[in-house]
Amino acid sequence: MDPAFLGDMRLGYSRLSVYRPDWDRILKVFENIGSCDVTRRKLILGARNSTTRWRTKTWIESPVKAVFIPRASSGLALKVGTYVRTDALVLTAAGFEEGWEVKTADGKYWEVKAVRENFAAGTDSFSHRELDLTLMPFHFLDD
Repeated sequence: MDPAFLGDMRLGYSRLSVYRPDWDRILKVFENIGSCDVTRRKLILGARNSTTRWRTKTWIESPVKAVFIPRASSGLALKVGTYVRTDALVLTAAGFEEGWEVKTADGKYWEVKAVRENFAAGTDSFSHRELDLTLMPFHFLDD
């Protein structure tokens, strides 16, 4: 079978293109350092509640390979208390959308704030996605 077609099936990318092993090289480097297994939590909105008109939320979890890079924590002193925001960057070939969640191996939940697709230099061949994440420290209250 054509490696370009296999590459697109593996990446979950719909457009046929030339297969490039760039993502495989990136992943191999980081797998030597530590685990690259995270859980993708895809949000599915269901029927509306007749009283509140809110939609029911269903999360579909699936394991994906990703490189998780913690970035920074920023604090802001407000009159009502302190607001702390922790950010991270994820590199992955898996499909993601804004609003979905990433669950790391240590049980922390992160919300996807932005998704950017990267292509191999000088070509239109898909390489990987960059995700901007924000830590959700009170996620356990939502369950």
